[in-house]
Amino acid sequence: MKLSPNFSLAEFTASATAQSQGIANHPNVRQIAAMQLLCAEVLEPLRAQFGKPVRITSGYRSVKLCSLSAPPRLASTLPAKPRISKSRASTMSPWRASSATSCRSIS
Repeated sequence: MKLSPNFSLAEFTASATAQSQGIANHPNVRQIAAMQLLCAEVLEPLRAQFGKPVRITSGYRSVKLCSLSAPPRLASTLPAKPRISKSRASTMSPWRASSATSCRSIS
């Protein structure tokens, strides 16, 4: 599937680790739409500006693939939940408070 004239879904999802581990590395419709927007708004103009191909080496990783490739040391040093004091949270807008306390991927 072509995401744009010069970029394909296959190059975004290519993963030797996924292949060797038998992990499905397939984005959903919303994620594909986000990749198409990235290609149209960023990657195609970048390619046109420099007049050279842009090589994608890791454009998409499924949740399962990310969990395998995350450095164990980094994962063990991160707090389970961001720490925001009650006084600071009360001064934040509801949007900021919710975005500061959660991490969500496009799904």
